[in-house]
Amino acid sequence: FLARTLTGHIAESFSYDGGKTWTQTRESDIPNPATRFYIGRLKNRMLLLVNTPSSVRGDRKGLIASLSMDDGRTWSYHLQLDDRRSTTYPDVAEGADGSVYVIYDCQRSNRQEICKEDAMKSTAAKEICMAKFTIKDIKNQEITNPHSYTGRIISKSDYSSRELG
Repeated sequence: FLARTLTGHIAESFSYDGGKTWTQTRESDIPNPATRFYIGRLKNRMLLLVNTPSSVRGDRKGLIASLSMDDGRTWSYHLQLDDRRSTTYPDVAEGADGSVYVIYDCQRSNRQEICKEDAMKSTAAKEICMAKFTIKDIKNQEITNPHSYTGRIISKSDYSSRELG
C-alpha cells in the first residue's frame, strides 16, 4: 500500500496475509511533494512509478517515470517526462505492443504560474499532455525509440482570460 503524504515522501505499508493485516505505515525513500502519483505493474511484471521527484511540499516541478525490477525495493531507471512546474495527476495505460502511455496535466490553474511582469496575470499553460515510451527508453534514460515522445499536448484550454481572481 502506498499513499501520498505531507511529509515529502510516499508512505508505505505491507500485508503478508493477503490484505487481512498491514504493517505500521512508514515513510518510504520515494520523494513526493504531496502530489498524486501513479504506480502499477506492467505486463512484464516490473513496477512503474510516475511522480514528481521532489520532497519539498508544493514543489510540483517535473514528472518522471521510474522502473523497478525488484518489486519496488529499488528504482534503478528513470525517464524525465516533463521538466516544467505544476505537472500533476499522471495516469498510465500500457499498449498491446508494450508501449507505455502517460497522460497528465500541466499548469491547470492560473494561480500556478504568476506572470513576473504583472502579478495579476498568469502564464499558466493549461494543458493536458501525453508521453509515449518503451521500457528500453526508461532503461536508456532518454527517448531512443523513434515512435516515443514526451510532452505532447493533447488538449489546451482556450479560455483566454489570464486574470487572477
